[in-house]
Parts: sequence; C-alpha cells; structure tokens
Amino acid sequence: MLEAYFDESERSGGIFCLAGFVFRRADVRRFDKEWRRLIGPRYWPFHMVDFVARRGAFENVPQWQRDSLVRAIAALINHRIAFGVVISCRIPEVHAVAPRWIEGFGHAYPVLCHLAMGAVGNWAREHTRHERSLDSVAYIFEAGHGAQCEAQRFMSRIAQDPGAAELYDYYRYGSHAFQPKPSLAALQAADFFAWEWAKFYDETVEQGLRPMRGSLLALLKRRPHRFQATHITGEPLRRYMDQFRKLGLAQLRESGLL
Repeated sequence: MLEAYFDESERSGGIFCLAGFVFRRADVRRFDKEWRRLIGPRYWPFHMVDFVARRGAFENVPQWQRDSLVRAIAALINHRIAFGVVISCRIPEVHAVAPRWIEGFGHAYPVLCHLAMGAVGNWAREHTRHERSLDSVAYIFEAGHGAQCEAQRFMSRIAQDPGAAELYDYYRYGSHAFQPKPSLAALQAADFFAWEWAKFYDETVEQGLRPMRGSLLALLKRRPHRFQATHITGEPLRRYMDQFRKLGLAQLRESGLL
C-alpha cells in the first residue's frame, strides 16, 4: 500500500491550497526516523509558520542555521517521496461555482481533497501498474480544518457505498484518516510544502511581489518530474464542477427527488 499525507494552507487574500506527498510504506517509516533526527526535539513538531516568523524554538536561530535546515528538509523529502502534489485555488471562486448542495462541495477544502486524491490515483495507475502490492492508497490528512467533517463524510461514503465504486477505483482508495500534525513527520513535511506553495502563488504569481523563495525552489528543482502542481481556476474549474453538478442531478432523478 502507498501512503499519502496532506496538509492545507490559506492566505488572507483567499488563496487556499492542499499539498502533500506519497510514500511507499517502507519509505515513510524511514522518513519518520530521518525527519526526527533532522528536526530534533528542540524543533519538534516542525511548523513552517513558526519557522518563518522566528517564533518559539526558532526565535534566536541564526540565518545560516535556518538556511541549512531548509536545504536539509528539501533534500530529505526528495530522497524519500514517490510523488508530490499540490492543488490551489481561490476560495471565493470555488464557492461561487461549486454545487454546494452536493456533499463534498460545500467548501474549498473537500473540493481540493477530491482533486488531490484524483491526482494521486492517476499517478498510482501510471507508475505502479506492475507492483501489485501498491494497488491502493491510504490517505492521511492533518486534522482540524473547519470543513473536515464534510470531507470525512464523502470519504467514508467511498468506502461504504457500492454506488461509489467508480470513485473508489479513481482514487485507488484504500483508507483515510485525519491525524494531528505533531504525531507524524510526513504531515509536518506536507505543512512545509503547503505553506511554501500558498505563499508562492499569492505573492509571486498573483501579486508579483517577489521571486520564488529559495526554499520552495530547493524542493522542486532536484526532481521536478516527481511533482504535480495545479492552480484550478476559470474554465477548467467550471467544467470540473459541471461534471459533479450533472452527476448530482442524475442521482436525484434516479431517487425520485427531482
């Protein structure tokens, strides 16, 4: 089984993203041990927002040491992951076009869960077709988002509803869970990726205020083919939502409710 770990990040201007990494099971165990050695008890658990703001344990860390830690984080992630994926959007745009009466589309968070799980499923079909032991994915999300309950319900339906067999196959669904970030190194790594991408898309792509941060560049440049980054907006977003709107209407007709 593959394991995929995701965390989210939101900017005050409305940019929202979900980012994470896929590991083979043996590699995620090794990654956990290596991350714990790298971060050490002083910085555990690692939170990117505290690191950047120089809060808590990071308050008096000299710049050379901060730079060294970021390079080591990027190198370790690249060494152990099988695949990295990030999906971003503007929350108001998603809420304007999403069929929010369909469960799983009431907030940008479960919508991006759909998209990220689909990206992982597509990658798994293409890259693990000859590895029968990797026929499913265990999805682990950082616990605590306000729309977690909605995401939880649609994921549970995939596992329990025979009518959701297509989604089951599409996501290569094996299981899902929502876990606290301090307990899992892979979620702390996902936090690093999500924070960096949200800041990049907000300040670099949309506002043009700065070049890409060296920390994000260090993560992506070594093996760019292992990463998929998507900002969903405009016509692609509307087409995606229309697919689910039509599916939802068809289900209501079949059940006699429309």
